[in-house]
Amino acid sequence: MKRFLLLTLLLLASTLAMAQTTWSGLGTNTNWNNTDNWDTNIVPTVTDDVIIPAGFTVDVNVSASIKSIQLQENSTLNIGNNLTFTQASNFAGGTTINWNSGYITGTSTSLTNNGTIAVFNSNVFLGSLTTLINNGQINFIGTGDIYIVTDAVLNNATTGTISFLADGGRFSESGNGTNLLTNYGLIVVNLPDVNDEVFINAEFQNNDGTIQVNNGILNFSNGSLDAQVLTDGIYNVASTGIIDFDNAITLNGSLSGALNGTINWRNNTNVALGNNAYFNFTGNATINWTSGALVGGGTLTNNSIINLLTGNVFINDASILENNSEIRFTGTGDIYIGTDGVVNNTSLGTISFLAHAGNFVESGNGTNILTNDGLIVVDLPDANDQVYIYTEFQNNDGTMQVDNGILNFSHSVLEAQVLTDGIYNITSTGTIDFDSAITLSGSLTGTIDGTLNWRGNTNVAVADTAFFDFTGNATVSWVSGALVGGGTLTNNSTIDVLASNVFIFDASSLENNSDLRFTGTGDIYISVDALVNNTALGIISFLADGGNFSESGNGTNLLTNHGLIVVDLPVVNDQVYINTEFQNNDGTIQVNNGILNFSHGITAAQVLTDGIYNVAATGTIDFDNNITLSGSLSGTLDGTLNWRGNTHVASSDTASFDFSGNATVSWVSGALVGGGTLVNNSTINLLTGNVFIYDMSLLLNNSLLQFIGTGDIYIDTDAELRNNASGLIDFQTNGSGITPSGNGINLLNNQGLVKNTSGGNVTISAETENSGTIEATSGVLSISTSLDNQIGGRLSGVGTINLPSIANLTNDGNVSPGLSPGTLTLSGNYLSSSNSVLEMELNGLTPDTQHDVLAISGTNVIFEGMVDVTLGFQPSIGDTFTIATVSGTIATGNLVSPIYAEYDCLQYTFDVSYPNNDSVLLTVSDEADVHNPVVITQDITLTLDATGNASITTNDIDNGSTDNCGIDTMSLDMATFTCNNLGANTVTLTVTDVNGNVANNTAIVTVVDNILPLVVTQDLTVQLDALGNASITAAQVDNGSSDNCSIASLDLDVTDFTCANLGANTVTLTITDQSGNSASASATVTVEDNIAPTINCPSGITVESNGDFTLPDYYLDGLVTVDDNCGISSVVQTPSAGSILPDGYYDIDFIVTDIFGNSKSCMFQIKVEDLTLNVNAFELTESHIVLYPNPATNMVTLKNNSHVNLKSATIIDVKGSVIQKINLEAMGLKQTISLQDYASGVYFVKIYSETSSIVKRLIKQ
Repeated sequence: MKRFLLLTLLLLASTLAMAQTTWSGLGTNTNWNNTDNWDTNIVPTVTDDVIIPAGFTVDVNVSASIKSIQLQENSTLNIGNNLTFTQASNFAGGTTINWNSGYITGTSTSLTNNGTIAVFNSNVFLGSLTTLINNGQINFIGTGDIYIVTDAVLNNATTGTISFLADGGRFSESGNGTNLLTNYGLIVVNLPDVNDEVFINAEFQNNDGTIQVNNGILNFSNGSLDAQVLTDGIYNVASTGIIDFDNAITLNGSLSGALNGTINWRNNTNVALGNNAYFNFTGNATINWTSGALVGGGTLTNNSIINLLTGNVFINDASILENNSEIRFTGTGDIYIGTDGVVNNTSLGTISFLAHAGNFVESGNGTNILTNDGLIVVDLPDANDQVYIYTEFQNNDGTMQVDNGILNFSHSVLEAQVLTDGIYNITSTGTIDFDSAITLSGSLTGTIDGTLNWRGNTNVAVADTAFFDFTGNATVSWVSGALVGGGTLTNNSTIDVLASNVFIFDASSLENNSDLRFTGTGDIYISVDALVNNTALGIISFLADGGNFSESGNGTNLLTNHGLIVVDLPVVNDQVYINTEFQNNDGTIQVNNGILNFSHGITAAQVLTDGIYNVAATGTIDFDNNITLSGSLSGTLDGTLNWRGNTHVASSDTASFDFSGNATVSWVSGALVGGGTLVNNSTINLLTGNVFIYDMSLLLNNSLLQFIGTGDIYIDTDAELRNNASGLIDFQTNGSGITPSGNGINLLNNQGLVKNTSGGNVTISAETENSGTIEATSGVLSISTSLDNQIGGRLSGVGTINLPSIANLTNDGNVSPGLSPGTLTLSGNYLSSSNSVLEMELNGLTPDTQHDVLAISGTNVIFEGMVDVTLGFQPSIGDTFTIATVSGTIATGNLVSPIYAEYDCLQYTFDVSYPNNDSVLLTVSDEADVHNPVVITQDITLTLDATGNASITTNDIDNGSTDNCGIDTMSLDMATFTCNNLGANTVTLTVTDVNGNVANNTAIVTVVDNILPLVVTQDLTVQLDALGNASITAAQVDNGSSDNCSIASLDLDVTDFTCANLGANTVTLTITDQSGNSASASATVTVEDNIAPTINCPSGITVESNGDFTLPDYYLDGLVTVDDNCGISSVVQTPSAGSILPDGYYDIDFIVTDIFGNSKSCMFQIKVEDLTLNVNAFELTESHIVLYPNPATNMVTLKNNSHVNLKSATIIDVKGSVIQKINLEAMGLKQTISLQDYASGVYFVKIYSETSSIVKRLIKQ
């Protein structure tokens, strides 16, 4: 009993704890506080779970506190007061909740809305610690706000929609703490007017939800940095819609959607450190970054369009803005990049400067960097509008395109702005300014049709290389500044140096592969260890007066040229200088107009190694100071090359002037120094100033050295002026000369021609060695110090040569008075040696005018050697010629006598004498022809004629033999040839001149036979033998062939014939003679077969008729056999096969005919009778059984002519082995046996009948 009472009490308590109140709607109104409306007739309390069934309308007209509420389908709940519950509650789908005022409070619990909640003009509240989960719809249809109280959450779930449909409705927060709106579903803004605005002022989290603004403005506004967070999600803004980020907003993940309206970024946008956010919008409109900053230290990646307007914006907290799409400066606002902030324009990104003064600026210390891997475009309204990149900048192979206006790179820190590779396009109305320090690396390409101004320091790091690889019509204008850093800048474009000086510092290198132009008065200063290298592809153009290469600081300051240096100045007197160290390495220097001056005070600082030096008529090159030469200096000199300073050729080195053209090298002043060799293959003019050859140097003249002024060449100790065999030293001015300087040897070595054409006095006071010609063309040529006239040397002319003292005179050479002819005066005591030659031209008997005279003003004259006479006329015996006069006496007269000379065809003998011991006299004493003819022969080839003979004449062998007086006769030792002389034969041509002088020479006559043999043939008829063969010889076909010499061989192309050749056959007879000539002719060989075929018939046979007998074909059956040496044409049987024969005797005739018509016949008799014999009495015979063909190849036929019943056949080889057994009981008349697998050989076939047997021999081929 106690146990039952306890159970009852427990059940009662449980019932009270789960109290449930259901709306009945039986009251006179729909008020919550009407007890008639509840099934318990009691207004629900905090212990009641309230159920509003489907289809009812309930007005919460008083404050209601309950345990929970369930609003079922199609019900309406009008909330006009506070609704409080403590357990999870639910508004079912299809319900309507009109939230007119009051709080909905579910302390520490949740309310799930699957229906439609409408908020009107009054503010409503989501109570503290309450979670409203919206799976349905929340509509703002008036100006009322939803206030989210402390720690309350309104969660718009993935199926939920929040719609702003009226101006002024918003989510607001009430109290401190968390007041959170979250969105996983859809928030729609569709306001009546485009300027209507709604706000989300509460804390907000968009968790991959959708925000769709169709009309009007949605404003995110909360003062706390992390209060409003957009994580992923879709943000659709129609063309009449706007989203405003008015206060701080935090972004995370991908923000996508279609922007056809506007997103206004007005305040701080936060991306947390380590996070990434993405603008992935599509559509026609943009994100307008009006003000505010990117903060938080994370990365915002823009895959949409961001517009910068008139306000400045910032990137703070080391945040990163990654641009994959477009950032556009459309107003005057700047982007300030704070400390360690980054704007990275990726390879997909575009940054567009579209308005004047919108810039990138840095804020704070540290790294403030803009990087570009994509495209930066400048397209400003006016060509003079300007934008700046003031931040640190890295262009990483990106593109910079300036369509209109000026893009200015400006930063004072050297390596703050770095251009690495990239494309730089500048249109004709565009400009890029490097206003401050810029660092370059890699290849800078693009099309420059506008201007690129280099105004500050351009840095290329040491060991790095940068390249100007621009194309286009415009240039890089190097306005000011310097190349620094120690690396190499390679110019493959055009650089213009303008009016200001520019510099190359830090051992940097400027490598020029294209065009470097001086267009103003500015200089390029090359600093210590810096380099300008004009490569083989490069051009340096001096286009303005005063633009020079200069050096700055001590050390190496080097300009090198492998390419082309052009000077084309406005005025012929304009001048430019190369004041730096300079090396021309086989490059070209072309001076079209104006003056190029090489000027450096240090020896070997400026070096010209090889190269082409073209100087136009209005151009000048000046070697004003020290210049070093090496190799070949060539080119066309139509202007002037002035040698004013010291020209240095290093010891053991050689340099050469190889110029062509109409002008000269003017040696104005200075010296040849260094100890090397300068070779002149051009023209050097000596002017009024004295010049020098120092340091044991050698000036080697192969061309022309002209003294056109009064200046002397001074030859220093151990130095040398060498006039080579092709050289000419021409003294054209009175008073000029070649003078020694210093002690030692000061040598003029003449191997060519030295002459005085001045008409005045010139002096060679240097030591003189002459193996060439020294000519006194006019005036007086004084050789004052010493003269060594060597063997082969010559003193000539019609002027006067003053000789040195006899102690300083050596004459082993020639003296040649006159210039065809004339008188040469030698002043001084003349001497000669046994090697000396006195050259005299005798054209007549009159001295001076018709023959040469040597006039010696001196005494104790020594005549040694010989006289060499050149005759120009025919003298007579006894004629005399005074060829030399002496003012004093002749000490020694020891010239060779007699001497000989030739004229026309005669040799004249001259005797030498010394009348009065003061002259030299030649007397003609004899004349004679002393020369044999000159016999010149030629080898010939001689062809025999048809008779085997040939002959030659002297004219055939002579090849221009000559004689000084004339040829009288020519003869040959052998003139006729036959077949016996075929091959090489030596003949001798003998020539006799008119004076009886005889000479001979041999020649080779090669005798050849080119005539073909005459071939004569005859036709033959031959008979084939029994084997079908026949043969012939060449002699049988030959019918008297012949040759002009002899026949070596007869050959026949066909000698053997077979049955295949029956009839007419053409054969060719070829005859070859002893010289290898061959000819052929044909003949006809008729091949005949006259041998009849053979035929074998059997003896008479008896056949069983069984009535009438059908005659078989005994040839096909093999009973009759035939053969022929060539082949059978036909076998005719009479009577023919198939004839019906009755019983009786018959003659069977056969005629066989071969293919050539020969025939033979045979006959046998058959007896036809009706044989009715007992099989036991029948005997097999040879005629009964036939095997054919025999011999056989693959098949043999067994024929039963007797029609006897056969039983079997056994095939046996020659060893007695049984090869095959064959059953013949059903064979009929014939049976075929295969021999396919049999080896070739002889077999025996034993054939059995019922009463007897027979053996046949079988041959398998």
